[in-house]
Parts: sequence; C-alpha cells; structure tokens
Amino acid sequence: MLLVAAGLLIRTLSQLRAVDPGIDPRNVVTMAVILPESKYAKAEQYVHFFDETLRRVRALPGVEAVSGIDTLPLSGGGSTQPVAIAGEPVRPLSEQPEVAVRDVLPGYAATLGMRVVDGRDFTDADRDGRPLAVVVSAATARRFWPNQRAVGKRLTLGLISNDVREVVGVVSDVRLNGLNVSDAQTIYVPVTQVPTPAISFAVRSALPPQQIAQSIVGAIHGVDAEQPVVDIATMDEVIGESIAQQRFAMRLLTAFAALALLLAAIGIYGVLSYTVRQRVQEIGIRMALGASARKLQAHIILQTLSLAGIGLIIGLGGSLIMARSLAALLFGVNAYDPASFIGTVIVLVAVATIAGYFPARRASQIDPINALRAN
Repeated sequence: MLLVAAGLLIRTLSQLRAVDPGIDPRNVVTMAVILPESKYAKAEQYVHFFDETLRRVRALPGVEAVSGIDTLPLSGGGSTQPVAIAGEPVRPLSEQPEVAVRDVLPGYAATLGMRVVDGRDFTDADRDGRPLAVVVSAATARRFWPNQRAVGKRLTLGLISNDVREVVGVVSDVRLNGLNVSDAQTIYVPVTQVPTPAISFAVRSALPPQQIAQSIVGAIHGVDAEQPVVDIATMDEVIGESIAQQRFAMRLLTAFAALALLLAAIGIYGVLSYTVRQRVQEIGIRMALGASARKLQAHIILQTLSLAGIGLIIGLGGSLIMARSLAALLFGVNAYDPASFIGTVIVLVAVATIAGYFPARRASQIDPINALRAN
C-alpha cells in the first residue's frame, strides 16, 4: 500500500513538473515590500516609491528587466472581482462574472517571460490622468469576446470603481494558484492607475541570485532606508513552493515505503533461513535422490513467491481502497494508475526473489550425507 501511494505521488510530481506555468522562471529574483500607511498615506506616494525603485533597479549592472505584481503567480492568494462588459445588459455586482484581478507595474509581461498575444503591455505612460487601461489574459479574451479581437473592448471592474477601462493588450495565460489549478482567466491593471501599497518586485538578471538580490535591496533602501524587504526568493523557488504539499507527501511515503520494503525483505530472508534449517533432512533426501542444485533453488524460490503472492493480493486490495483517499493530492494521474500498481508488483516480486535466493542457494550447497545425519 505504501509503495502504491509513493508511486502515485512520484507520478504526480512528474506530471506537475511538466506543466507549463505560463512564465519563464529562469533568472528571476523576487522580493516583496509593503508600504506602511503611517508613512505612505496617499496613493501618489505609492506611485512615487515604485517609480523611483524601478528607475534605480533598472540602472543596476546585469539587470535585464524589472517589474512587480501584488501577488506573484503560482503563490495563491490575490483577489477576484466582478466584471461588467461594455455593451452587454447591465447586471448587479452579485450576478456579474468574476475574474482574477492583479495589479502590476510596467513591463510585467516581458519581465516574467509572458507573450504579448495582441496589443501591448503596460508602459510608464499608463498612469493617473491617462485613459484607464487593462491587459487581459488569453483565456479571459476567449471567454468574453469569442471570435473577436479583445483589444479596444471596454469593461468595468465594479469593486475598484465604476470607471470604464479599455483593453490595450492580451497576454499569454499564467497559472495563478498552483501548477495543478487551471485558473488562467486574469485581468491586469496598472499600479500607476490603481495604487496598492503591497508589491512583489520581479527582476530578471543573469547574475547569481544572491548577488542581484543584495543589489535590489540596496536600491530599495536608496529610496527608503527604513523600508523592510521580505520574501526574497527566485521564481523557481516560488514554483517549487507551490507543489510543496505533494513533494512532502511523496518524500514521506517514499521513506516509509522504502523502510517497509527493507523490513519485508529481511523478514522473508529470516523466515526462509529458518525454514531451510528445519528442512535440512528433507533437502538432503531430495539431493540424494538426484535433485539438482538449480531445481532445489527454483523450488524454494517458487515457495517464496507463492507466499509473496498472497501478500500482494491482500496489499493490492487495500491499495485500491487507499488510493481514493489520495485523490486530492494527485494531478494528471488516475488514482488507479496502472503504471503505479504494475510497478509495485514488479518491485515486490523482485525483492521477494532476491530475499529468497540466498537461503535457497545455501540450501543447495548442503552436503546430502551430513544432512541425512542431522537431527
């Protein structure tokens, strides 16, 4: 049962690692700041802080791109908001469709390696006083404007304001809450038009993460020496954290399965060794009557496998029941995955055969004369 569970979770991790997160996490370092209201009481102060930070980080040697978002992709959290599409019948907020909304800084798509499918990404020109803009994910565009061009369409995010915003770009889909969650429908709004005090900066650089992280923190402290910087991590680490639950469960079950397998092998070896000692005279008689060492070994190993087969049948029956309880942790793998069950059978048969071979080999080397004299 433990081997089947470990096999299912190993297959799940393999499937998760093959999922396209929608971004290019390589060479991206992230860190978060939360501006205190006691010091940054006005939205203009938020914007000034982020503008100055972007300017300083862009000037750092080795920095290829820098941007930020209120909630990093694949990290969970974030908000959803009702959306009203211009030209459609007016509905109350409670009846409007909801979509994930993320506040981002200019150049976010390029920094995270997302594709601009149509239109453009946000720029420094998208700020207060300019036409209100949004960028939508490809899944959002397909949902609200099927077989139409989304760029130029208009919508309202009722929880922000009743102002109409224009779609200026469509970007590739990104998984927001984990590799195992297909939640790609997203609307991005510029922080420079909808200020927020909490931002996770993302910086793309070929320099070592620790080195560039220190430089970024220095740039942030150059804007505000007292501003704490938290959650420093690479984007690869953020993605790894999104599958931490599955990885922990897999390691735990694999460790228990390996221990159980070792104990089973020792048990089989011990039982067979004891059985061989009890059957010394019988073995001597067989050999005296012409039984070859190879046939004797095959006879003992066959008995081992017959006993192991009974255990396999019972264990597989329990595994079929147990597998259903793992369904919440699985992704891309059926709870009754044939590969996991067949692999478990092969491993157990191989271990039983190896554990039974050594007592069988020792039995085949018994001297028939000495065996017949044994009490």
